[in-house]
Amino acid sequence: MAVNAASFVHKNCTHLTRFNLLSASTFIYKHTSRCNYFSAQSTSCIPALENRQNRRICRKGVIDRRHKVNDFVFRCTSTDSTTLAGRFQKFRKILYDFYLGGKRLFQDVKLTWKIRRKLRDNSWDYDVLQRKELWKMFKTQKNIKKTLPIVALSCLPVIGYLGPIIGFLRPRQFLSDHFWTAKQKEKFTALDSKERAECRNSIFNIINEETKKPGSKELQLLHKITARANLDSDAPFEKTFMAFSSGIFELDSLARKHLQKLCSFWIMRSWWPSFMLKRNLQKEMVVIHKDDVALAREGIEILNEKQLEEACHVRGLDTTNISSKYLQIWLQNWLDLTKHISENETSFLAHHAVFKAMNVQETLKDNSTI
Repeated sequence: MAVNAASFVHKNCTHLTRFNLLSASTFIYKHTSRCNYFSAQSTSCIPALENRQNRRICRKGVIDRRHKVNDFVFRCTSTDSTTLAGRFQKFRKILYDFYLGGKRLFQDVKLTWKIRRKLRDNSWDYDVLQRKELWKMFKTQKNIKKTLPIVALSCLPVIGYLGPIIGFLRPRQFLSDHFWTAKQKEKFTALDSKERAECRNSIFNIINEETKKPGSKELQLLHKITARANLDSDAPFEKTFMAFSSGIFELDSLARKHLQKLCSFWIMRSWWPSFMLKRNLQKEMVVIHKDDVALAREGIEILNEKQLEEACHVRGLDTTNISSKYLQIWLQNWLDLTKHISENETSFLAHHAVFKAMNVQETLKDNSTI
C-alpha cells in the first residue's frame, strides 16, 4: 500500500506542487499586475476617487492582495520543514525514495529467483554458479529478511504509511542498502567498523579471562594472543584450532554474552535467544565459506575495487585507508586458510575474522605512530 501510495504521490503530487502551483503563480502575477494597472487608470475616471489619497488606498489594497497570493504560492511550493507544505514535500520525498528502494530490491528478488531456479535444476550444486550469482543470491536473501518487517507493516491498511517513516528513521536496522544514500553507506560502514572494534575488545577480554587458568597449549597461546603478547610465529591463531573445534570455545559451549558479542561483530541482531543466535551464526559462516570456495575457484582478480572492499568488509576488516593491493593480500591469506576448513567449523571461522582483523588494525596503528 505504501509503495502504491508513493507511486501515486510521485505521479500526481509532483505535477500538482511544481507545475500547477508555479503556473498559478505566473497567472496571478500577470493578472494582479494588470489589475494594478487598470485600477490606477480607472480611478481617474471615478469622481469619488479623484482624491489622490483614495487612489493610493485602492492601489495599496491591490498590492496587499498580490503579496498575500505570492506568500500563499511560496508556502505551497516551499520545502521548509517548518511549514505544512514543506512537511508534505518531505513526506512525499520519503514515500518516493521508499518506492525507488523497493523497486531496486524487487529487481534483485527477480534475479534471485532465476539463480535459485538454475541451482534447483542442477540438484543444488553451488559449483555451477558464478561467484557474482552466488553472492547476489545470498545478499538478496539477507536483505529480504532485514526489510521484511517494514514491508509487512506497509501492506497493512491505514497504518501502512508508518512503514516508510519507521524505516527511514532507522534505516541501518530495518532497511537494506537499496534504500540508503551514498552518505548513509559511508556513515554506516564507519559505524560497523567502530562497533566491530568494540566487540573485538570484549571478545578478547572474555577469552583472556577464560584462559587464565592453566590448560592446554592452545589455551595458553590464546591467552598470550588476547593479552597482546609478542609472539614469534607469524600466524599463531591457526594453532588454536582445537580450542574452537572441540574445546571450551566450540559453538555449543559459548556463553550467551560471548555469543552476543560474536554475532554483533558479524553485524547480526544479538537479542534473539541463544539457540537462534547459534543457528544464525552457522548460516552466516556457511554463506561466507561458500563464497570463499567460489572466490578460490575463480580468483580474486575478478573483483573490482568496490567488490574487493565489500568482500573484505563482510569478513570483518575495516577497509578504511587500506590500499587495494593490501586488501588483495589480506583476502588471499584468508582464502588460503579457509580452503582447508569445513563450513561446519562455525566457531573457528567466526573467531578467525576477529583475530585476523585485529592483526591488521594493530599493524596500521603501529605504522601510524612511526
